[in-house]
Amino acid sequence: LQIDANYFWIYNSLGTVESAKGNFLKSIEHYQTCIDKKPPKLGAPYNNIGEAYSLLGDYEKSIEFLNKAIENKSENANTVLGSIFLKLGKLQDAEHLLLQAIEKQKYKSTPKLYLAVTYLYLGETVKANNYFNDVITFTDKIPSSDNQFNKVTALLAMQKSEEAESMLKQLSSRFKITQYAIKSFMSDLTVLESAPSNSESVKEFIKKAEEIFDTMKRKTAANIRLKE
Repeated sequence: LQIDANYFWIYNSLGTVESAKGNFLKSIEHYQTCIDKKPPKLGAPYNNIGEAYSLLGDYEKSIEFLNKAIENKSENANTVLGSIFLKLGKLQDAEHLLLQAIEKQKYKSTPKLYLAVTYLYLGETVKANNYFNDVITFTDKIPSSDNQFNKVTALLAMQKSEEAESMLKQLSSRFKITQYAIKSFMSDLTVLESAPSNSESVKEFIKKAEEIFDTMKRKTAANIRLKE
C-alpha cells in the first residue's frame, strides 16, 4: 500500500483498524509511521501507541508515549495513564490523573470508572460507589458502546452480577464488538478482581464473560461462512 507522505494521518487510521482487530504490534507500527512521517502537534498517535503498549502489558513504553501524548494535548492520555498507575498500585498518582481526565472528557465515563476502582483500592467505599453510580447514570444519558461496557463493570462492582451479565449478553448480540473492546473490558475486570471484597464474584463473572464472547465469535464465524 503506497501512501503519499502528506497524508500521514492515514497511518493513524490504519493503526486504529489493526487495533480493533487485536493486532496491537501492527497497530503500533502504523502509529509510529504516522509520527515519523510528520510529528503531529496533536497527541492522538502518541496516545494510541501508549494504549496499545498498555494492552500488551508493556507499561514502561506505554508511560513514555502517554507522557508525550499529554505534552501534545491529548484528552484521552490522562485516562489511560491513570489506569496504568492504578494497575501498578500508584493510587495517589492515578487519582490525580483521573480527576484531571474527568474535567477533559465530559462525554466519557471511563475516567469515572477507573477513579471508582482506585477508591476501592484506597478503601474509600463511599467515594467508589458514588462514582460507580455516576458511571451508570452517565451511560443511561450517553449510551455509547464504551460507556455501556463501563456500566457493566460498574454494576458488577456494586454486586449486581445478574444485571451485569444480562447487559453484557445484550451488548454482544446487538453490537459488533472489536477485539480491542474485548481486550480492554477483560483487562478492566482483572483489575476489579484484585480490588478488596470483589475477587470471587468478579472471578465467576470473568468466566461467564469469556463464554459470552466465545459464543459471539462462533456466531460471527458461522455467519461469515453462510455468506461465502
